[in-house]
Amino acid sequence: MCIRDRSNIIRRFGVFLADDMIEYLGVELIPEEWPHLSEALLRYATDLSPDVRQAACYGIGVIACSSANINLEQINLCLNVLVQAINIQKGNQNTELFNHCRDNAIASVGKIIATHHEKIDAVSAVELWLSNLPLKHDKEEAIKQHGLLKDILLAQSDLVMGPQGKNLPQILKIFGEVVNTKYCDQDTKQGVQQFIQGLVQHEPLKVALQNILNVLTEKQRNALQALYSSN
Repeated sequence: MCIRDRSNIIRRFGVFLADDMIEYLGVELIPEEWPHLSEALLRYATDLSPDVRQAACYGIGVIACSSANINLEQINLCLNVLVQAINIQKGNQNTELFNHCRDNAIASVGKIIATHHEKIDAVSAVELWLSNLPLKHDKEEAIKQHGLLKDILLAQSDLVMGPQGKNLPQILKIFGEVVNTKYCDQDTKQGVQQFIQGLVQHEPLKVALQNILNVLTEKQRNALQALYSSN
């Protein structure tokens, strides 16, 4: 694979090639190359160049989605590298590239949670994920991630709600911020509406919802109240 002291273009090309091989060929068709490809993605996920880093972080998400049999050690290594990538400071990096890279790292955390939550510290990973949502730079990833959050919320609410539902305020804040924007599609909006209307069916949850709405911004509150009052 490429080495670090080569140009950004060559490193980025190598990472994109690794991404495509994993995504379109699948691990089963490249069993001998797989360890080298995954090793390269993990290495370049903390590269100093944000465009190289973005491609690698995206690829780690592909690994998570395409590797059902990945072991506990490997998936936690992927998660730890993504945390490092998320925590990289902008410095003098190009703002747009930096933000897109960070969005891809956050998105890959979400993909790991969705596909391998039983192999990781899911409580901490979910808190990290939610604290960095909503995404607002990479539109494609933003739509997918907000949709993924909706899917998990409807199918496995305990996974994202956290102990005693402590993540509910952040979840509502996320959706209140994006539900009427280009970062949220109609399917996600309808799912959020379904979730909120489910809350108001139970008096204690209805009270909790109102208390949360009271501390959100006007924009967030109005967006959610429109769903709350919809028939």
